[in-house]
Amino acid sequence: MALSETDVAALLHSLEVHQAELETQNQELRAGNDELRRANAELAFARDRYQALQELAPVPLVTIDRAGTILDVNRAAEALFASPRSKLIERRFAQLVADSARAALPTMLARLFAAGSGRGVELVIVPEVAVLVDGAVLPDEGPARAVLALVDVSARERLEEARRSHDRRVEQDLRLASLGVLAGGIAHDFNNLLTIVLGGADQVRRHLPDGSPLAEGLDEVRGAARRAGVLAHQLLALAGQQSMAMRDVDVGACLADFEPSIRSTARGHAVELELPRGTTWIIGDALQLRTLILNLVANAADAMADRPGALVISVRATTLDAEALAAMPYAGAASAGPCVLLEVRDSGEGMTAAALARIFEPYFSTRALGRGLGLAVVQGIVRGHGGALAVESAVGRGAAIRVYLPAIVAPVAKVAPPVVEPVPRPRPTRTVLIVDDDLPVQRVIARIVRGLGFDVWTAASGEEALEVFSASYTQIHLVLMDFTMPGMNGGEAAAELRRVRSDVPIVLVTGYGDLPADLSQRFNATLIKPFDVDSVRAVLEQVLPLR
Repeated sequence: MALSETDVAALLHSLEVHQAELETQNQELRAGNDELRRANAELAFARDRYQALQELAPVPLVTIDRAGTILDVNRAAEALFASPRSKLIERRFAQLVADSARAALPTMLARLFAAGSGRGVELVIVPEVAVLVDGAVLPDEGPARAVLALVDVSARERLEEARRSHDRRVEQDLRLASLGVLAGGIAHDFNNLLTIVLGGADQVRRHLPDGSPLAEGLDEVRGAARRAGVLAHQLLALAGQQSMAMRDVDVGACLADFEPSIRSTARGHAVELELPRGTTWIIGDALQLRTLILNLVANAADAMADRPGALVISVRATTLDAEALAAMPYAGAASAGPCVLLEVRDSGEGMTAAALARIFEPYFSTRALGRGLGLAVVQGIVRGHGGALAVESAVGRGAAIRVYLPAIVAPVAKVAPPVVEPVPRPRPTRTVLIVDDDLPVQRVIARIVRGLGFDVWTAASGEEALEVFSASYTQIHLVLMDFTMPGMNGGEAAAELRRVRSDVPIVLVTGYGDLPADLSQRFNATLIKPFDVDSVRAVLEQVLPLR
């Protein structure tokens, strides 16, 4: 059947409409394809950006599935676990957690996947690194995945421990300072009392015949007073208040000189001395170093008791670094740098950590009864020398106590000028001004000085001494000056006396030890409390020799 022109026109129109619709659909399809390509490109960019950010993130990131299997890690995680990605992927995260924290891991992961996120969970991973874990479940289709961020808090804990250690050391220093004030005050008053006892007993003893029934008792009193004087000086050493005659000292040479005393103090134990090949110079007080060494030896001998082995004492030059200094139980005001190391090692029973924390306490001992101030005195002497102390010990392995003292360059030897002995001449009558605010002590000194053939004037304060001296300075040949007095102390009074007459000999009377270096220009000698008649005579002959 032939189509009419009308039917053909309608059919052509219909084809045109369908062609137009098809073209529109093609355009929409092309636009959709373009959008899909853009979406895919953005997705690829986002994925690449995520991968790049994950790789560059300084925080270790671990991606896991619900079972705890590792799917991915970043570089920081590789560094944390010290293992490459290829050896971490497909492992169970639980294998990287320390045994002590592994039991709690399943509960932590279950809560994380149930809640979608979790924060602030502390774990310990191998090898013993504390981490703080934050987690988030990824919003992906398909199997659930979570990213764990592991923040290493070991450094923070180390800083916290360092802060706690610093606080403990500050507390210890404050406690020692308080103890030092108490010990110094007691020792000063104690020395004054002992001066009266020893000086009076010595004068009485000199007037008794050897066969007197009272002589033996007085000799015991004198001996007890001298031993009490040693204890008073130990208190001052404990407090770090004892004045010291600081000069160039070779510690190795001191150790060799003290060897007989060391072997005697070791009470029958074998002693091995490891002396340095070169010199080991410090600025120190040789007598105080002797006390330090003998106290360390006595402590080691006590620790060894009947155990076999040798007591080893060594001296060597070394360098103390800041890290080692910070870890020491007592560092005081010590500084890192060249030093002389004095070490005493024993083969005793050793100490627990609790005992180590207390060994510098006065009268503390790991045995039934403490023996005295030994190691507390050692600490005071080390403090006075600007040094540091370290102790190493374990139960059954003995102990080593190390003393670090600031080293100096070996001094250049000085050639002493020849000494010309003066021709002895009869000594004329001379006048001594005795200055002491403690009147009983003043009277004891006055009786001793008069007994030695001197005239005596007295003053009870620095101000009174200056008044007496200013009025009669030509008649006074020597001044015995106590240091610790209210108002103007002995150092200040000596300076004022020298302004009146610069050449007057002034002797420091003190219980704090030898002549301090900063007072060397004010005093000619030192008379250390408690003293006897012979000590006073020796000082007077030193300052006012026969001529």
